[in-house]
Amino acid sequence: MRDRFYRFTEEQVEDYRSEIENRIRNLFWTISGDYTLDVKPDVEAFARSKEIALYDALKQGAFARYFDAEELGLYIMKKTYLSAQEKPLLELAWLCVDAAVYPLITGERPGTEEIRRKAFADMVKQEETRLNRTFFGQVKLLMMRKYLGGDIPRMPDTVIEAEEKIALLKHAKSTRDIISEGRADCDQQQARDSL
Repeated sequence: MRDRFYRFTEEQVEDYRSEIENRIRNLFWTISGDYTLDVKPDVEAFARSKEIALYDALKQGAFARYFDAEELGLYIMKKTYLSAQEKPLLELAWLCVDAAVYPLITGERPGTEEIRRKAFADMVKQEETRLNRTFFGQVKLLMMRKYLGGDIPRMPDTVIEAEEKIALLKHAKSTRDIISEGRADCDQQQARDSL
């Protein structure tokens, strides 16, 4: 049996690209309930970790189902046009979307919890060093470690505060709620960066 952290070779990815793309699209469409939505499957992420790619498709499908993905996308475009750094903004969006959709989708699809657990374990194992380099990467690590249980290393108070605020999005009712929380966290991070 293959190790869960097995990585596909570039040749294997190309051999199975269509099959992988279809699997990711079908999961997204099934969760969203809208087969007209366009989705770009991340086959390279699947090559690194099947669970990460599947959880991402599941999360995006749930976001499209319960919230307005276009509204969030326009907000992110507007912020980057107004000089916000795109990478931290996307990291923050990932955190906010995850916090908002996870409670909604687990009620309907109990298998979500196992996919999320495996995806988070893979992300911590594969991306810990990279994530520790940025503020929102540290927030993401804290969120994943809390979910996985076990020991949590000491984190700066600002990281803990941001993670706790983002976790409150489990009660989000609209995309506007997600944007408002993200805006507050992004503004606070920019203020800290300028000191």
